[in-house]
Formats: sequence, C-alpha cells, structure tokens
Amino acid sequence: MGSVTHVYEWFDGALRWRVPFDEVGQGAPVLCLPAPSTISTREEMRGLAERLARGRRVFLIDWPGFGEADRLPIRYRAPLFSRFLRAFVAQFAEPVDVVAAGHAAGYVLAVAPAAARRFGRLVFLAPTWRGPLPTAMGPHPRVWSALEALVRAPILGSLLYSANASRPFVRLMMRRHVFAEEPHLTAALLDARVRVAHRPNARFAAAAFVTGGLDMFASRSDYLNAASACAAPIFVAMGDRTPPKSLAEMQALAALPNVQSTTVPGAIAFYDEYPEAAAVAVAAFLDAA
Repeated sequence: MGSVTHVYEWFDGALRWRVPFDEVGQGAPVLCLPAPSTISTREEMRGLAERLARGRRVFLIDWPGFGEADRLPIRYRAPLFSRFLRAFVAQFAEPVDVVAAGHAAGYVLAVAPAAARRFGRLVFLAPTWRGPLPTAMGPHPRVWSALEALVRAPILGSLLYSANASRPFVRLMMRRHVFAEEPHLTAALLDARVRVAHRPNARFAAAAFVTGGLDMFASRSDYLNAASACAAPIFVAMGDRTPPKSLAEMQALAALPNVQSTTVPGAIAFYDEYPEAAAVAVAAFLDAA
C-alpha cells in the first residue's frame, strides 16, 4: 500500500521546525505517534499503520528532535511535545483516533483535556511515563540532570553519546528490552536504527529522554490521575515479554476502570516486531461500537 510523505512546518513561538509525516489509506483518520527515544522513528509504526490503513486514513509522524525531523541543539522538555501534538491535531476537521507508543502516551494525556473534541479513541502501545534511567535506577534528579548536561556538552558529550549509540550497544539494548526474538533483529533493521541514533544533533533530545527530561508527569499518581480523568476511550496493549519494571507501570495504567487492555506477543516494541498481532488488537478496539 503506497504512502505519501509530507512535511509539517511548525513555528513554536521562537523556533521553526520541519517534521515529516506519511499518509496512507482512505477513511476515518488515525494518527500514529512513535515512541520518542534514541532510536525512534515513525518507521517503527509502518507495519502497524499499513495494516490499519485498510479502510482508514493513517498518518505517521516523527517528533521534533527525533526520527527525520529537525534536531535543533536545544534543551528538550516535555511541554514542547504536547504543544506540537496540540498544533498538529488542530488541523483535522473531524475527531482523530490516536495510536501512541511509549512516552507519546503521556503527551496525548496532557493534551486530551484541552482537545477533547479533537480525539476519538486512544490506543497506548507499551505506554511509559518515566524515562529509562529513572525507571531502572530510581529518581535521582540531580544525577540525571548532570548526566544530561554532560551529554549535551560540545566535545565530551559527543564522545559519550557516540559510545552509547554505537552499533554493539544499540544491538544489546534492542535485544534485551525492545525485541523479543533475536532473529527479528536483522542487520538491516539494526543499521537503520543506528543511523537514526547518529543523525546530526541526535544527542540532545535523546539525552533528555533517557534521563527523564521528557517526562510529562512527575509521579505515577499524576499519570494515572490524568488517564482516569480522560474522557476518550483508552486501550492499552503490552508485550508479554516486557521488562518487569516497565510492565508494572503498564499494568497500573491498564488496571484503571476506564481502560481496556490486552497482552500480545513481544517486548517493548511489539508493534514493530509483530505488527499483524498488534494491528488485530488495535483494529478491534477502534472498530468497537
């Protein structure tokens, strides 16, 4: 199924951004938002989007600072992404269903109260609210802030980031947390993810994400309260081999009375590794009466 690529030009009051997005299919609109992470790109949603596009008009878009979007050398923070999302969905003349992966779920929940008429159904794939280092090692804001500043530094930061975005390190992280089956992690896929991680100025947004600088919520309770107050129907899908600490956060969200949920094969990026299974689960929720 063919797709058309566009560029969304967004002015954020002080900065201008060029953010590419793809459009595929015809029908009611669905917006697919990738997880903002070091190796993230809208391509990780491609297989899922093409399957959802059977009877739908699906949009895949990168985030500022990630994927193929402009990567400005700034200090990235979560409000940038909620403002970007609010501006992009304002273009739709009808309510749009949203499929958001990882941290993108938090930005959707932040925008939802002010954009209630813009959203239809909300699907969260392996949703997270807290960056990888705070999730794995606990909340140490001074330490994580200092580490982010170090990665942003001109010379030492580039060296430190390059080591942590090297092909062996990316492969290790994808094998341990992102994909469930090693044979699915092909050389071509790994090469593509490494290229994404090494785009010019990639370290700025990536460092903010890893250290928790892109967290939309300060605590789990704030995150769950936002989901509880959301007027739009919510569906959570998670992989059956998700790392335990991340899985616990997803299960806390799934346990809310206004949230439907399911478990599918895979790990963090199950929708990339098993797009057919993910599409079946997502389509059933979007099509429900």
